[in-house]
Amino acid sequence: MLNDLISTLEKVAFFNTPAFGIVALVLVGASWCLVGAIAGKAPKLGYRMDAIYLVGGSVSAIFIGVLCIFTGVGQYSSNLALFLSAVAFFLGGAGCFFQGVAMSHAMQSGPNGIIWAIIQSAMIFPFIFSVLFYDVKLTIMRGAGIAMMLASLILFASAKDNSTKSSGVWKIWTFAALVVVGLEQIITSIPFYYEECKNVSSLFSIGCMMLGYVAMALIVICCKRGYISELKVVLRQKKFWIYNLALLPLAALIAVIFQVPGMRAMANNGLGGMSFPVLVGSCIAAFTLYSVIVLKEKFKALDLIALVSCVTGMVLLCI
Repeated sequence: MLNDLISTLEKVAFFNTPAFGIVALVLVGASWCLVGAIAGKAPKLGYRMDAIYLVGGSVSAIFIGVLCIFTGVGQYSSNLALFLSAVAFFLGGAGCFFQGVAMSHAMQSGPNGIIWAIIQSAMIFPFIFSVLFYDVKLTIMRGAGIAMMLASLILFASAKDNSTKSSGVWKIWTFAALVVVGLEQIITSIPFYYEECKNVSSLFSIGCMMLGYVAMALIVICCKRGYISELKVVLRQKKFWIYNLALLPLAALIAVIFQVPGMRAMANNGLGGMSFPVLVGSCIAAFTLYSVIVLKEKFKALDLIALVSCVTGMVLLCI
C-alpha cells in the first residue's frame, strides 16, 4: 500500500519540480530548530545528547524497520541501489552523531556563534563536490547566493556576544565537526545523482541513517564506564522520553516525508548541490525567528541584515 501511494505521488508533476524541492527542504530546515532547542535544554537537566541519540535512534530504526518489512520497500530497487543508499545514509547518521557531540564539546569552552557559523559553512562542500563531479553549473547567480549565505553566517556570529571561556581546544572540536559534516553532506547527497537509486524508499534511507546514530552511540557506551547505570536512571524519567520522541523519531518522520523526496526533486532538476544550502539557510532563518518570538531575544539590526542576506542567498541559489 505504501509503495503504491509513493508511486502515485511520484507521478504527480509537482512532486518532481524544483518548487516542491525548495518548499520541502525549507520545511525540513525550519524543523531543525527543534534539535537546537532540545540540545540546549536537555544537558541542563542532566540528559546526555548521546543517550538521546541512542534511544531515539533505536526507536526510529525499529519502527522504520517494521514498516520496511511489512511494506516491502526494497522490491522496486536493485541490490546495488539499496547498498549505495544504505552505506551513504548510515555514514550520514554516524557523521551527524559526531557533529552533535563535537559541537557540544566546542561550545562548552568557545564562542558559540562563531562555532555554529564555522560548522554550518560545511554546506559549501557538497556544492563544490557537485560542481566538480556531477556537472552542476556554477552560475553567477548561484555563486552570489553562496556568497550571501556565507556572509549571513558571519553576520549572525558577529551579532552575538561570544566570549571565549578557555584555551583554543574548542578550535580542534570545531574543525573536526566541520570536516565530518562536510563529508557527511557529500556522502548523503551521492545516491541522488544515480538513476538506479531513484526508486529507493525514503523509509529505507532514513532507517539506515538512524542505525548510524545507534552504532556511534553504542561505540560511546563501550568506551565509557558507568554509561549503562546513567542510562537506566534517565530511562525512568518521562521528560527524557519526551525529548527522545521529539528529536530523532520526529526528525525521521519529517525526513521521510520531505527531506529525501525534496533532495531527489532537486537532484532531478540539476539542483542537487543546492539542497544543503537551502536546508541550512532556512534553519538559520527559522532559528532567528524562534529566538525572537519564543526566547524573547532582541532583534538587532545586524540580525535583520543577516536574515535578509540568508533568504536572498537561498533565492539566488535556486534560480
